[in-house]
Amino acid sequence: MIKDLKANSNVLDKFLVEKVNQGTASNGATYLTVALKDKTGLIEARLWNSQREDAIRLQAGVIVEINGLVSEYQRSLQVKINNYEIIPLQEADLNLFVKSAPVSESLMWEQINEFIGEIKNNVWKQIVEEILKTQQDRFKISPAAVRHHHNIHSGLMWHTLTMLQTAKAICEIYNDRKINKSLLYAGIILHDMGKTKELQGDLTVEYSVQGKLIGHISIMAGEIATIGEKLQLDMQQVVLLQHMILASHGKNEYGSPVLPQIMEAEILHHIDNLDARIYAIDSGLEQIENEAFSQRIGGLENRSFYRHNYFNSEN
Repeated sequence: MIKDLKANSNVLDKFLVEKVNQGTASNGATYLTVALKDKTGLIEARLWNSQREDAIRLQAGVIVEINGLVSEYQRSLQVKINNYEIIPLQEADLNLFVKSAPVSESLMWEQINEFIGEIKNNVWKQIVEEILKTQQDRFKISPAAVRHHHNIHSGLMWHTLTMLQTAKAICEIYNDRKINKSLLYAGIILHDMGKTKELQGDLTVEYSVQGKLIGHISIMAGEIATIGEKLQLDMQQVVLLQHMILASHGKNEYGSPVLPQIMEAEILHHIDNLDARIYAIDSGLEQIENEAFSQRIGGLENRSFYRHNYFNSEN
């Protein structure tokens, strides 16, 4: 598995091709940069002196058996491909290549519905339920991102559930503050729901045309407005829920059209950011032994993180 690969070692194993890019070396020869994945991680591979046939055969979504050499480049592992063979999908155990959330789909869906039951405001509850009527099937299996965080099967639902659990704890701690729990829960459930349309694919995930041109924040803000008009709901409450989505990334440069301007939107943004960062750090640390540094994590200012001897919370 990818997590077990070591520098200066040979590799002969099967991987899922996630992405392929073609480049040109200084001598004019073409090469392919191939992102390989299995359920334990992702690694970059290079096929030097590639031919046109290689670019046709090595496509995102195929299973490939790689014979190559693992090396270290700029503190990251990389595979030099000596040769490869395409494996028919029907001959591969797909569970080896797709990582899933550690909680079952059915249990997560049950728990999220319990949170929906705690939404007392009828406007926000109606909107959540209307959106889930058409999007719940995709919501249950979708990743939360292409790469940065919760980029696994059912990752979107897992990310949403952990955010709801964190929000519940915050509401209990700050129970004397003016936090509207119904608005916070509804905003969390819908804040990334647009990714059911922004992202597409099963084995490999990529951005849809709608995702590239509009993005999940604008997609969901628009759907909330449409449902509000269709059901003739109170527009002030509809706008508050829209603001939760539009401000969820916290800053304009991070993709939010507006900054958080209500308490619940500020809380949602920080819970979202915290959960994504915890996932990214945990994913980096699980691939290494104690007393070692992870590879650089792009979403966290390109920092490496140290796995200390007390990584296990029981120590």
